[in-house]
Amino acid sequence: MRIYSRVGLPALNRLPKQVGNSITYYKGDLVVLSTLNALAGGDPALRPLATADATAFYETAGGDICGILGVCQDDAVVNSSGIITSRPTAVTVDTSAQPIYTAPAVGSTLPTSTEPRSRILIDIIDSQTMLAAVLLETTTITEDLIGLAVGLWMVVTSGVTAWKFSTAAATKIFRIEKVVKTDPLYNVSGGGGEVVCRLNPAYQQDLTTSNYAT
Repeated sequence: MRIYSRVGLPALNRLPKQVGNSITYYKGDLVVLSTLNALAGGDPALRPLATADATAFYETAGGDICGILGVCQDDAVVNSSGIITSRPTAVTVDTSAQPIYTAPAVGSTLPTSTEPRSRILIDIIDSQTMLAAVLLETTTITEDLIGLAVGLWMVVTSGVTAWKFSTAAATKIFRIEKVVKTDPLYNVSGGGGEVVCRLNPAYQQDLTTSNYAT
């Protein structure tokens, strides 16, 4: 899952958010805010989106929609006190495009206003953000798919977890806005090509202001 475009708009809404306890983050992770992983008395903290969130319709136990906050832009290993201690061994950044540090950058470890805990950079998903990912189904990717409602499906390959768009997902929270014609699998029978989607505002956690508790 990656940020695709905000054409004609200012820079992405990239903000530092406090990390959860005992979590490993990877660049490109979809993340949400949850009170479960915060320190006692602290603000909600980040955790990766889970399949259980999708199963529960991206809602709290009380039925309030939480949705998805954003896309993680840091690789980080966090200890039980909410402090970044290192970067994960199997980083996901493009090594040809940026250096890999043995310790997190200073900008990723600033404390919050309420707790001496680390932060990582998040690209907040708003109504202007579009995300690109592969369509899970074998549907041939053409412009006929524009406007189709899709959800998310977690796919694990050789231990690596990735989210893909899916027409079979129970809760369809995205809509296809574009297709990637430069993708080698565009208009090829058997599917596998990339589509570009926008998140329904009702599921943008920055707007819903509800936090997960599990």
